[in-house]
Amino acid sequence: MSATVSAKEAEPTLTLREKRVIRGAAVGQFVEWYDFLAYATLAPILALNFFPAGNSSLAILSTLAVYGAGFFMRPLGGMVCGRFGDRLGRRNILAMTVLLMGGSTLVCGLLPTYATAGVAAPVILLLLRLIQGFAAGGEASSMGPLVLESAPKAKRGAWIAIAFAASYVPSAFAGFFVIGLDSVFGSDAAVQWVWRIPFLFGGVLAFVGFVIRSKVAESEEFVALADKGKLAKKPFKEATAHHKKAMVLVCLIISALAVSAYTINSYMFTYLVNTIGMAQVPATTSTSISVIFIVLTLPYCGKLADRYGRKPLMITGAVFLAVTAYPAYLLCSVGTFSAALGAQVILSAGVCLLGGGGYVTLYELFPTSVRSSGIGFAYNLGYAVFGGTVPFVNQLLVDVTGYALAPSFYLIVVSIVEILVLRIVPETLGSDLKKSLFTSGRTARS
Repeated sequence: MSATVSAKEAEPTLTLREKRVIRGAAVGQFVEWYDFLAYATLAPILALNFFPAGNSSLAILSTLAVYGAGFFMRPLGGMVCGRFGDRLGRRNILAMTVLLMGGSTLVCGLLPTYATAGVAAPVILLLLRLIQGFAAGGEASSMGPLVLESAPKAKRGAWIAIAFAASYVPSAFAGFFVIGLDSVFGSDAAVQWVWRIPFLFGGVLAFVGFVIRSKVAESEEFVALADKGKLAKKPFKEATAHHKKAMVLVCLIISALAVSAYTINSYMFTYLVNTIGMAQVPATTSTSISVIFIVLTLPYCGKLADRYGRKPLMITGAVFLAVTAYPAYLLCSVGTFSAALGAQVILSAGVCLLGGGGYVTLYELFPTSVRSSGIGFAYNLGYAVFGGTVPFVNQLLVDVTGYALAPSFYLIVVSIVEILVLRIVPETLGSDLKKSLFTSGRTARS
């Protein structure tokens, strides 16, 4: 099989149905991840409102721990929603998860603070984060399969990259949204009550996402399988019994993807403010601009993966991150806006290279019959272990070592592990979505 495709094949005209799939995935991703990431953007303010005053380091660590707890519900959400996604269809699950995410986010904006409700305030906040984590797990189990199975064969990487690029937009949007609110109402008001507005806004967005997703058609791959009566009766059991290798590889591939992505998406703002000592506005601005860089660049890297293969992009990205992690953090430590922006753009380039080939590979490793169940559990388990813990682990490394550049070593280690793992990952470009890459003892496609 050739690792490239012709230009004519790579540029088919999009039908209305295909446009709705891309639009539904992108808008839904924006809504879901705006709701999920609003917490991270507001972490320094939430620490002041939901935990006892007097120990700022403990308060921010507690806030980040609650943030990470949401990730550990993702495997359960992926397992439950993935099973129904393989039995009832992907689009139905996506409509449900956006409402579940939006509802819990709306309630976050209505919570009493520690000063009012005492320990009940952080406990309720934790419960809402767990619900958000469950919804996020369900989103990951069905969004990718729907997009992958609806995409033209020559554009799977690009379509998946567009959907994932949309998941980065909320980080930038939330950042600028918070800056705007702060400039209008002032820092004191932001701490007292303005922090509620982004959460309440997220609840409204969820309804918009639901309406758009309700118009998206089910993937033709899934419909064809259902029409032939070939849907798996127990998809999760089948995935764990017959696709263990794919599930293990997904968890391992996720490591560098999650650590690098959530370094930019969730941790860097807190790092710049609390560790480097930057003001919130320039820290938010540099983080938001770097995220916009990912949004614009990731789809292009997806196109490169469609043209030259998934593995070349992934290997290049992993090597790039391993080499640039320490210099990027060193540049951050200068403490200026331009230095922070330069460092974050460097790391963002690695995210785009790795994600351009990596995101689509994750889904192509499974056959259609168990794709939602297999990816739903493995993907979310990997993100729980490596993604959700990024802010907490990085901040802990700084606190324990007293060395501001300590988080760079974590990224270097997972990037090196990624390079080793990629040696046994099959090239999935052009693969038959209905078949497993690991049947008949094959571990790669030629």
